[in-house]
Amino acid sequence: MDSKRQLICQKIDARFKTILIANGYNTDLGNHVFEWRGNPIDENELPALNWRDVSEDDSNASTGTIGYHNHVLTMEFKVATAKGKTTAQQIRALLADIIKAIGVDQTWGRLATRTDPVSNEMQVEEVETIIGGVTITLNITYQTMKWNPYE
Repeated sequence: MDSKRQLICQKIDARFKTILIANGYNTDLGNHVFEWRGNPIDENELPALNWRDVSEDDSNASTGTIGYHNHVLTMEFKVATAKGKTTAQQIRALLADIIKAIGVDQTWGRLATRTDPVSNEMQVEEVETIIGGVTITLNITYQTMKWNPYE
């Protein structure tokens, strides 16, 4: 049996793997989606998305519905894109595809009550070639039964 947090993470991974031109998106980001990848992404894997469930705030756990805990799960999505003169344009297209994918179902199959954007920050660097990416942070709010992460 998986915890609600794990089920939400599985939904996120599956959803972002659907970001393909064939599915009506502007990019094929879904071909290279990674969970907590630690090693560097190769150039032939670009564009790529590496996502992490970085923290969870349970400080409001006792203020929800009686018998339930409220959780705010902070997710971080790091997108790297190919090098080139249109790097900033590529980053914006990838960002738009991610926002569109989140909008498909902000409750992640009714596991969460809401998904809220926190921030997104673009980075473009020019060393030998122009490379870029964007870091997106979201908060996903969900409830579990008191002291039961599975329900």
